[in-house]
Amino acid sequence: MLHPDPPDDFKFAEVDRNHVAAVR
Repeated sequence: MLHPDPPDDFKFAEVDRNHVAAVR
């Protein structure tokens, strides 16, 4: 999994949470 830039990391954090919740 690639790590986005810090600015996008904040927005990506929300998607990551939902993604992890969906996967788990």
